[in-house]
Parts: sequence; structure tokens; C-alpha cells
Amino acid sequence: MKVNGPMPLAEVERYLKKTVLPVRLAAASPTGWPLVVSLWYLYENQSLICATKRSSRIAESLIKSERCGFEIARETAPYFGIRGQGVATVKQDNAIPTLERLAERYLSHDREQFQRWLLKSSKDEIVIHIRPIAFHSWDYRKRMAA
Repeated sequence: MKVNGPMPLAEVERYLKKTVLPVRLAAASPTGWPLVVSLWYLYENQSLICATKRSSRIAESLIKSERCGFEIARETAPYFGIRGQGVATVKQDNAIPTLERLAERYLSHDREQFQRWLLKSSKDEIVIHIRPIAFHSWDYRKRMAA
């Protein structure tokens, strides 16, 4: 795996495990136009794991072409984050365990009500596994603090 930027792989992986921001996932849509969506993710076993509707444009896009780009970064200063490229696999198996873990990671006090709503339509969800092939990190915290 290729790693560029100020963060070594171990730091990139720590960032991906502890940061609770959506991943911005990019792919070429079936019409050929770029497509970017924000999804909740987990990082484990050197993969990003997301879930989305089976009928979504991103699922359709990744089924057609497994190549994707991604970014996990704050939208406010000081700017730092991770972006990269990867190979996506769409798994149309039981998404409930993944959805439960995503809800646990991203939701706070209102988790139970939203989780019930989310799991109600779980039969229409698929799981996306992204195996990163390259990471690029950037970190402007020191520069912006000066």
C-alpha cells in the first residue's frame, strides 16, 4: 500500500479508527459523471466498511466499476485528514450487523429510535468493503496555529 504525506501508515490507521466523520466516497457513475456521497464508515482489517441502499447510485456505480476515491477530513480549520484510492467490493449479504455497528459509532442519545428506523429497511441495504491501495494525508494544524 502506498502512503504519502506527513502521517505514517500506523498514524493513518489510528486516525481512521478514532475519527467519527463520514467518509466522502467518490466513484464514476454509470453515466460516466463523477459521483461523491457521504457515508458512515468503520475501519477494520485494513478496510473501510460502509452500508447504503442497494438501489443507490453509489452501489450501482461500484458494482459497475470497483475503483473509488475517498476522503475523511474536517470541514473547519485547522485542516487535516486522509484521502486515497481503493478497490470496492459490494456485498449483498445481511447488512444488519454492519448497520448496528455504524449506528453505535455515529449516534448518541437518540440512537435507539434512529437505529430502529434504520434497521426497518435493512433488507434493502448492502455492505461496501473498500480495500485502500493508497493513502495521502495532510496536516496544516501547526501552520495554522502560528
